[in-house]
Amino acid sequence: MLLDNFYVDAEVSADGHEWSMGAYATDFVEKLWPLEYGHDKRGKFVYPAEGVFPRHCHAGGAAICGIERRRLGVSYRSYGEFITDAKDPNGVAVARLKALQGHIDEFYRGFDLNYSDQRRADRFIAEFETL
Repeated sequence: MLLDNFYVDAEVSADGHEWSMGAYATDFVEKLWPLEYGHDKRGKFVYPAEGVFPRHCHAGGAAICGIERRRLGVSYRSYGEFITDAKDPNGVAVARLKALQGHIDEFYRGFDLNYSDQRRADRFIAEFETL
């Protein structure tokens, strides 16, 4: 099964990422994102989503990559979601959530406006063809 391009009820990307991966956005995320989005940051506020604060954002683990999927033996893979990109575009990304460790394409680039969607598609297709 391939889950791609599905829609969730979110106001901005911060809670949208949480809805997409966990079917739930915590009070922490809902209360913090307006501060990060609506102010001159200057280092005061941190983006509250995508595994930056796993203890506060994912009570019980994310639904899509959580305990139940592992227990049932259902495979899953994330492409660019809840990862920390390497500084070098050719470097290795790291999963931000324990549940995603070993379940990401380490060479797929996450949020990076200097990295083209064509390169993302090429990377996904290259890995998909090895399955």
